[in-house]
Amino acid sequence: MCYEASYTTEIERERERVISQIGGLRTIPAAMSNVHKNPPFWPNISGFVIGLLASERRKLVMALLLFAILVSGVKSWTGEIHGRVVCDVCGDSSIGPEDHVLEGAEVAVLCITKSGEVLNYQAFTNAKGAYTVAETMPESDRWDACLARPISSFHEHCTHLGNGSAGVKFNYNHPSGYSHTVRPFVYRPINAPTYCM
Repeated sequence: MCYEASYTTEIERERERVISQIGGLRTIPAAMSNVHKNPPFWPNISGFVIGLLASERRKLVMALLLFAILVSGVKSWTGEIHGRVVCDVCGDSSIGPEDHVLEGAEVAVLCITKSGEVLNYQAFTNAKGAYTVAETMPESDRWDACLARPISSFHEHCTHLGNGSAGVKFNYNHPSGYSHTVRPFVYRPINAPTYCM
C-alpha cells in the first residue's frame, strides 16, 4: 500500500513535468491512465512519449519556420520565350502559301541572368512549328539577355538554314508573366521546286 501511494505521487509528478514540457496538455490519455498498475513499465514509456512528443513538436516548428522564410523572403519571377520554325520552300525569304511549319526542329536558347549565371535551354517545335522556353526563378536571378538560335531541322527536304537565321540576340526586360516572341527561323530545301521559278 505504501509502495502504491508513493508510486502514485511519482506518477503525478511525472504527469506535471510532461504537462510543463508539452504546454497545454491537461490530461494523460486514457491508455496511459492505468499504467501505474504495472510500475516498472511507466518510467520507460513516459520517457519515450515525452521524447516523441518533443521531437514531433520540434519538427513542426522547424517546418513552419522554413515555410515562412520561403514564402515571405523570395519573390518569384516567370519568363517565357517562344517562336516558330518554318520551311521557306521557294527560298524567297518571305512566308507564303507554299511554305510550311517544321515539326521537331531543334532550337537552343541561351540566357544570362541578372546575377551573371548562364542558363542553356533546348526546345523542339510542336506540330504547329512553335517552340517555347519558360522558367520560374527568384526575381534577383531573372533573365537579363538571351540568344535564340536554330540547331537543326529533321525534315527530309528542308534542312539548309536560310539567310539571317543564324540566331537572334535580345534583352529580356519583361515583367513576370510576360513573354518575348522571337522572329521565325527559316530553313530552305537544297533545291527549290520547279513551281517556284
